[in-house]
Amino acid sequence: MDSEDRLTKALAKKSGSVIIVAEEFQGGEDQSYMLGRTHFFIGITTALAIFEPSSLPILVAGTGAAALGGILPDIDAGTSGASRETEKIIGVCTAAVSAVILVDYCFHIGIYQALMARSSTSRVIAGIAAFLLLCVIGKRTHHRSFMHSFAALLLFSLCVNVIFPQITCYFAAGYLSHLLTDLLNRQWELLLWPSKRGFSLKMFRSDGVVNWLMFAVFLCTSVYLMIWFSPFKPLAAAMISWFRVRR
Repeated sequence: MDSEDRLTKALAKKSGSVIIVAEEFQGGEDQSYMLGRTHFFIGITTALAIFEPSSLPILVAGTGAAALGGILPDIDAGTSGASRETEKIIGVCTAAVSAVILVDYCFHIGIYQALMARSSTSRVIAGIAAFLLLCVIGKRTHHRSFMHSFAALLLFSLCVNVIFPQITCYFAAGYLSHLLTDLLNRQWELLLWPSKRGFSLKMFRSDGVVNWLMFAVFLCTSVYLMIWFSPFKPLAAAMISWFRVRR
């Protein structure tokens, strides 16, 4: 029995509404998730298009936060048998954060100064601890339940706001883009968790041709937006200078 059949049997209809019976999903392999790379670039594109960063530190840190928010909800994929996908998601999350730190360290962009201007060491540590705790909890939940809800969006955004207030909106935009994008495919998500009511527009399969088309379009769009904003020019100049010195 494929995942879609199991999902159909797990639905209970009452008064025209659809109620998801989450217990039915335990033990089976479900690969009905959109590729992480697609969410990665949709998150970046959404955040940059809405907020249009005007400084280099916020452009780099905001892009990293948007990418993180765009892929973070799928760390719950392991509960449905997709453990390899979960490992990839965690790896990409780590890489996104590491890339921002590395860029700031190499090119002296000023992200650390911007961070400490509105935060403190104790706040950063507390925010990271709470963020990681939520990740541990979310990883153990059913796919598209808690991690794909507005409650998770709010809680994770609050953690980011404690760590780095200036990029909270970028993270939230990336996270919200993930929730809205997943509405388009066939598997239900519990946006109003802890309510068991699921939502889906059932427009296409999450792992089909449309997924790849969206990946290509948003990849190109995100690259265009990052280059378009004026703060990118000093970053490009700094990178060129850095590589020239080391040749």
